[in-house]
Amino acid sequence: MTDVDPEPVIGRTSTPADDQLRDLALPRLRKQSEFRIFLLVYLAVNGMVVVVWAWSGAALFWPIFPIVAWSIWLAVNAWDAHGRTPISEERIDREMRRLQR
Repeated sequence: MTDVDPEPVIGRTSTPADDQLRDLALPRLRKQSEFRIFLLVYLAVNGMVVVVWAWSGAALFWPIFPIVAWSIWLAVNAWDAHGRTPISEERIDREMRRLQR
């Protein structure tokens, strides 16, 4: 993956706060984009595994094992891309106060 240097937007005036938010937003958007690709691969591969199982005629639904294992990784990836929030100054201050006790 390559980092894309943002091109200046004509007529865009930015404040340091806007630049800071942009610096936080870009990696997050990249992670979300990568997650969508990961999800598509997950669905395609696990779909093919289920088709192979169906054609094999096996009684045991063995695709459950790779599906469960990969689903755990998918959940971690989803949390990283969509659920994790940046560490705030308030949380840092609170942790510093806790450590001083």
